Amino acid sequence: MKITLTFYPSELKRLKSASGGLRVVVIDVLRASSTITHAFSQGCKAVYPFASIRDCLIKARELGRDRVILGGERNGLKIKGFRLGNSPQEYSRDVVEDKFILITTTNCTKNVQTVIRLMTAKEILVCSFLNLPAVAEYLATRNDRLHIALSGEEGEASLEDVVCGGMLIHRLLEKTDLIEAVLSDPARLAYIAYLHYKDNLRQALLDSTHSQLLIKLGMEKDIDFCAQVGIHNFIPFYLKGTIRLKEPVKGLYYWVASRRR
Repeated sequence: MKITLTFYPSELKRLKSASGGLRVVVIDVLRASSTITHAFSQGCKAVYPFASIRDCLIKARELGRDRVILGGERNGLKIKGFRLGNSPQEYSRDVVEDKFILITTTNCTKNVQTVIRLMTAKEILVCSFLNLPAVAEYLATRNDRLHIALSGEEGEASLEDVVCGGMLIHRLLEKTDLIEAVLSDPARLAYIAYLHYKDNLRQALLDSTHSQLLIKLGMEKDIDFCAQVGIHNFIPFYLKGTIRLKEPVKGLYYWVASRRR
């Protein structure tokens, strides 16, 4: 297995020519990939990721405002006129069940759109600490080229994403032959960062620049929530404009949300 990693979206340009056939994992621990994953556990139908607020509003008019939930943030704060921000626990079952979520965030949804524009990905998966064990289990059965696209923080690396990417690499190396794994230098750096924090993941989040912003905004509970590992056993996939959960396919195994009532 060959594993490459980028710390933020603009770095994807250097991989464009060699991106064909890659599986891509998008990570934004604080908070969008955590929020998207949690929203599926609460029964949402699909998530539409948009780079801009304008595109969100256009799609809302197209689908009908009664069928959608507008969510997202700019600089950590809920967007004016949107029902939800980017705190995972806002996306509760009574709010999002059977709804389409249209979301735009400062970093993650722009990262997704950059992956779509620059890379010819075989699959695009959404990962956070919340569903990382399921992602690792799935990828370990597909011994091919993997790219981990971290969302970063406005064009810079973010510690929490780096450690999450490193944890995913660690889990994959445990499940595959270490001798056959080829890591790029950025992937190896993420792996080393995870080893430093592996006994205290919450501290990795607290040490990050973005967590300091969230604390100032009174959102420390989001940090604790996003630091949980493996509380959801399914994987959101991007396909044709939306993020959805794949249904079981013959010969393959996908993790699908169980709708607890």
